[in-house]
Amino acid sequence: MKYCQFFSVLALSLSAASCAVTSGLQTYDIPSEGVYKTDLGTTVNVVKISQETLSAIQPAQIDYQRDYASLFK
Repeated sequence: MKYCQFFSVLALSLSAASCAVTSGLQTYDIPSEGVYKTDLGTTVNVVKISQETLSAIQPAQIDYQRDYASLFK
């Protein structure tokens, strides 16, 4: 009887975990490169990364100290 209860709990746990994992794996039709707008209105810039293009990609240069200086005056 204990085996039946154990396997029931195990089956329930695995089914709940698999639902959580598969919902996170959904993908949409994202273009290979370029700027596009999502269904919620967010603009996204998609860049294909390779060894050749990696050096050309630079992070945004933002002066964070200037933004925070007004908070401490």
